[in-house]
Amino acid sequence: MEELDILNISGTMVSYYFTCKRKLWLFAKNIDMEQSQPTTDLIIGKLLNFKSFKQEKHKEIEIEDCVIDFITFRGEIIIHETKKSRKFEEAHVWQTKYYMFVLRKYGLDITHGVIHYPKLMRKEEINFEKDDEEKIRNALLEIKRITHEKIPPPVLNKSFCKRCSYYELCYV
Repeated sequence: MEELDILNISGTMVSYYFTCKRKLWLFAKNIDMEQSQPTTDLIIGKLLNFKSFKQEKHKEIEIEDCVIDFITFRGEIIIHETKKSRKFEEAHVWQTKYYMFVLRKYGLDITHGVIHYPKLMRKEEINFEKDDEEKIRNALLEIKRITHEKIPPPVLNKSFCKRCSYYELCYV
């Protein structure tokens, strides 16, 4: 696992791995279209994160290349992520589990997370399961492989591509 310790893998990269491997590759090459051409969805998501949970003291915690929305300490450490919609819920779950994985690397016994969907007034409880560490390690190895490729993976051509900030790099 030593080779993964020197990799700078962010939660965003883990999320993109489960959403679109081409977007992951572009992002890893420092092509960050969400900063230069943010979509309406991205802006709404950032505002939701900013406006939600104002009472929490420990917001935007940075550890390695991860930015955790907030952490609570109520008898145990709980990771919290705030998302706009459930459209990419699998990616949200694995991003949250990745944050738990990173904190566990530092010896913290963290097993719970919560994904908040304020617009939907819903939340999803996330548990770090026994086999999650192996799944994350495998995903990290695959992220490393993808990001070291010379050319990007093929275009997905899914309906959600039309609203992606990387759209022009795939279809124009």
